[in-house]
Amino acid sequence: FLMGSKEPFEVRTDHRNLQCLRNFVCQNSRQARWAFFFSQYDFYITYIPGSQNILADALSRRYPDCTPVPAQPLLEPSKIIGVAQSFLEEVQLEYPNLSDDEIENLRPLLHKRQGYYYYHDLLFIPTNRVREKALQMCHDSPVAGHRGIKATQELLSRFFWWPTWKKDIETYVQ
Repeated sequence: FLMGSKEPFEVRTDHRNLQCLRNFVCQNSRQARWAFFFSQYDFYITYIPGSQNILADALSRRYPDCTPVPAQPLLEPSKIIGVAQSFLEEVQLEYPNLSDDEIENLRPLLHKRQGYYYYHDLLFIPTNRVREKALQMCHDSPVAGHRGIKATQELLSRFFWWPTWKKDIETYVQ
């Protein structure tokens, strides 16, 4: 934007020593390197004492009436853990509701660990009732952010699996 500009531009500063950049009266090698770098730009430096540089003061000073706002979590961790625990209990209670055909079709894909079925390392969600809850958690909850299809698929695919999960997300989000 400024490199190669046709008109010289002004740099206003309260740092008097920067004037040496344009005069090439530098005291050390660091200043010489900066002078060489800035020689690519067509500008002039105007010194303004800090007390008169009102615009810079407004942008850089911290005024006493600016009090920090304490950060508070949107959701209490205990509530998140409680929701997750109750959801896991619901998933476990739904496993007996799977039909024999579903179990036989999915048996080669799933393995059981600590009372839950997994597809690779993803928790298998057995029925439409708990699938709906998984979709709500991964799309509607404040933590999920109510984002689109791709983002919901990305989030759900980190934790859960069932055979029609992608199609179910598209239907749910639309």
